[in-house]
This record gives sequence, C-alpha cells and structure tokens, in this order.
Amino acid sequence: MEKEILNKLLKLGADDAIVKITEADIEQVRFSRNRIDIAKNWLERSIDIFVAIGKRTIFTTIRDFEDIDRSLKNIIDFAKRGSENQSYYGIAKEGFNYRDIEFDKKIMDADCKEYVHEALNEIEGTAAGIVLKNHIKTKIATPYTHAEDEHTNIEFSIRVFLEKEVSGHRVSVADNIKEFDPVKAAIDAYELAKQYRNPRIGKIGKYDVIFDPLFFGSIVNYTMGSASAFNVDAGFSFFKDKIGEKVAPEFFTMMDTGKGLYSRRFDDEGVATGENRIIENGIYKTYLHNTSTAAKYKTKTTGNAGLVAPESWNFEILPGDYSREELFEDFTGIYLTNTWYTRFQNRMTGDFSTIPRDAIFYYENGEIKESWKDIRVSDNMLRIYRNIAALSKERQMVKWWYEVEEPGVVPFVLVKDVNITRSTQ
Repeated sequence: MEKEILNKLLKLGADDAIVKITEADIEQVRFSRNRIDIAKNWLERSIDIFVAIGKRTIFTTIRDFEDIDRSLKNIIDFAKRGSENQSYYGIAKEGFNYRDIEFDKKIMDADCKEYVHEALNEIEGTAAGIVLKNHIKTKIATPYTHAEDEHTNIEFSIRVFLEKEVSGHRVSVADNIKEFDPVKAAIDAYELAKQYRNPRIGKIGKYDVIFDPLFFGSIVNYTMGSASAFNVDAGFSFFKDKIGEKVAPEFFTMMDTGKGLYSRRFDDEGVATGENRIIENGIYKTYLHNTSTAAKYKTKTTGNAGLVAPESWNFEILPGDYSREELFEDFTGIYLTNTWYTRFQNRMTGDFSTIPRDAIFYYENGEIKESWKDIRVSDNMLRIYRNIAALSKERQMVKWWYEVEEPGVVPFVLVKDVNITRSTQ
C-alpha cells in the first residue's frame, strides 16, 4: 500500500515524497485504589505523508482511509500553493543498510491484568498506575528505499501511598519480557513509601544530590530536545555553539540510539538508525540531524529524521565506576527519586526548575536523617552536567508519562551543589 501511495503522489507532481504507514496494537490496564479501572485494547492505523515540490513542502497524517485518492490530490494541491521552505535540501538518497528486525513475540501474549494482580498482592497501602503493551508495525516508502519494521514493548508504572503525602513511585519497562518485572517495581515503590515517613518542609540552599535513574531520566528527556539541530537553529537549545566543548566530566558519555524501548530500524526518511554519541567523555560531539539540517551544517544525517524536524529515539548513559552502595556511603545531601512539572525559564541558557515528588530524603553521613517535601530544583542544565561527580554501575531503563516521555537507560547520578528552593516560590 505504501508503494502504491508513493507512486500516486509522484504521478500527481511530487518531486519527492515519503509515505510511512504505522499499525499499532495497544493494550492498556489502568488501576487506582488497588482496583482495575480500565482495561481496553485498540488498533491504531495512520499514514504519515511528506511531499516536496521544489522547495514547497507539506506534511500531514491520514487516519480516514475511505477516500485516499482525494486526500492525495488535496495534499499535492496544498503543496503547490504553499510557500517555499528555504531550509529544505531534499530527503535521504543513501544510508539504507538496515539491521535485522528483532522483537520479543512473547510480549504480545503477556497478561496485563495478571501483572497488576501479582504486583498488588505484594504490597500494602493504596496503589495506582498503568500497564501499557504495544505491538507496532511500520512500513516506509520513498523514491530511494522501502523498508519494514516491527517492535514490541511493555510498560508498568506504580505509585504506592501509605498516607496522603507519603508515596513511592517505580517503573518497569522493557522490550524483552525476561527483563520486565512489575512485582519488583511494586515492592520497591512500597519500600520507598515505608521509608518516607513524616516529611517536613525542606530547607533551601545548595546540596549535593543523588538523582535516582527515574529522576535523572527526566533531566535527560528534556535535554534531548536541545540536541536537535532544528531546535538549535530555532533558539530553543542550550547546546548552541557547544560542539567540541567540554560540557561534562570525562567519565560521562550520553548517546541516542535506535535500539531500546522505542526501537526503530529507520528514521522518517528511511535512513538506518544507529548510535550517536552526543556527549562523549565529557565533550559535546554532535547535533541530531536529518538530511536538510545536515546539509546546512555540512555534515551527514545522523538517522534522526522526523518528518518535521530531527528527533531522538532512545537515550543511554554509559555506566560509571561506583556501586549504588558506594554512592550512598558517607553521603550528605538529598536523594531525589522522582519529579514532575519541569519548566524552562530560558531554553537557550538552560535555566530550569522541576518539582521533586514522592520520596525525598535528606542524608547525613550515609544515613537518612529526614524526609522532606515542598522543594524545587532551580538550576541550569549545563551546570547540572558539569557538576556530575559520580555515576553508578547499576543502570535502569526508565519511561513514564510526560516527564520521561522518551525512554532511556540511566544510572544513579551524583551531582554537586544543586540549587534547592521552595516549591511554592
């Protein structure tokens, strides 16, 4: 079908075109107050279409397949009447050496309701959360390539409450059923809540902070947008003019990869995805590119084309040299397990704030001294990365809601002198 649509667009007058068809079989189970509220399955099917006539470009998504021919004609008509896109330099004509399709078929047979029951049976208190299972098939056709992909993944998120302000949150996400462990996530969330007793309002100041993988995953999630060359040009990136500069300690390496929870064999131009080291040994190495941004920067596409702008797929931070226990040994500072409401005051400089939630612990000499609440991290992204002091060997794959919308693999991260303010300020 994708080839047929492509050929029709070319016959109607398109100079270049991309047709991507996505079919997603999704199962969702939501629970609250220890009961399943919603359990549903649904199928989603869409056709993403990009058309270029000269430098006039258009992108749209078709969900109604009843009169595709009419929709295609309208797309061409709109493209002919559109303004020229001076930033457009064509689509990829090479880079189509794809890896084999790999996915775990056992995820398709996973019983989401049973996972919820098993997890809830292991804890006390009140719990809420979600199980989300995806089986996604993708086909792409351009004048220069044709490819298919298939992937499965599963996500579990649970928040356990023992009192009104006493909670712990954990996730288990995987693209391999052997690595999926919702029971452990539930027990870990419950244990966090048990430790988090009688929270008091935290004190403002600068503190050493150990960021849990779930928390630091959120920081990276908001970082990856700044790696897109489109956002650099648009003035929304704190990585502008940073290529070749030291932005983190030598032991820190962060990459984008086509493999992971949101695995992709190819980007939206059909280019094979791979591994792009954005920060390598502390040095900022590359922006994420599609064909057009790569032409502007006189480099090659990184295999990160979205149909509108370059984007990242999955992030990964390489492991450090410390065990989790060694990070907390003699530690004085704050351990932050989760966050939400991350906002930028200035995207170009990286000034941001975010509100820690769930279990927040103040440590003295390696022991929990107090449980805290009502604090805010008010700092700068570049400063956070430069002040990283240690990484754990242990890493976790994280993903949840909007805060870690893009999934990734993250260690525990110790950062020096983090600015803490009141969440109500």
